[in-house]
Amino acid sequence: MNKLRTSILITTATVSLSLFAPTLNQPAQAATWHKGMPKALRGKWSHSVKRFPKYMGIKGSGTYRLTIVKKAFVNSYFTKKNKELAPEIFLANPQYKKISKTTYRLQGGHGNSGMSSGYGHHDPLQIVKQGNKIKYKYSWSSHVKYSTWLYKM
Repeated sequence: MNKLRTSILITTATVSLSLFAPTLNQPAQAATWHKGMPKALRGKWSHSVKRFPKYMGIKGSGTYRLTIVKKAFVNSYFTKKNKELAPEIFLANPQYKKISKTTYRLQGGHGNSGMSSGYGHHDPLQIVKQGNKIKYKYSWSSHVKYSTWLYKM
């Protein structure tokens, strides 16, 4: 009787381990990619600029603005007189996944005037949001620095 009980316990333990063992080795599922921009990031963001970048060939100060809508990430520079200087779309038809409570990873086509480049680019972008301000960087590498803080308009 004692041997029968022991063999039943060993058989039960073996069967139950064989059923659960395959699930122990599976890696955790990463966050899935979603189409568009997250609602938490949508809106208009700005940062004042003392000097425009040299490549623009414009002297004086102004404002750097981001407009984030469902299907695009648009950046623009504005002069002090509120004149827009060459809007540029950094991400057209983006996808995102949330990697932490405040950080989003995005990718999409790089293009101008709302059009994706069509070259198959998947420009990596990472955005951090804290309250009414965001900052971003164009790489997922720790060696690339974030932009300055942009504030909600």
